[in-house]
Amino acid sequence: MILLKQTEQLQILAERLRPLYDRLASHTLYGSFETVEDLHVFMELHVFAI
Repeated sequence: MILLKQTEQLQILAERLRPLYDRLASHTLYGSFETVEDLHVFMELHVFAI
């Protein structure tokens, strides 16, 4: 019973997050990352910028 409730809650959360994920995935910056290393470099530089 508890597992079913947790599964339902995770499904609801995933549905609520879907629009945000879609916005992120379609962002031009996100599309510019070709490798994980590209993302790492961006994150390192972004931290210093903020």
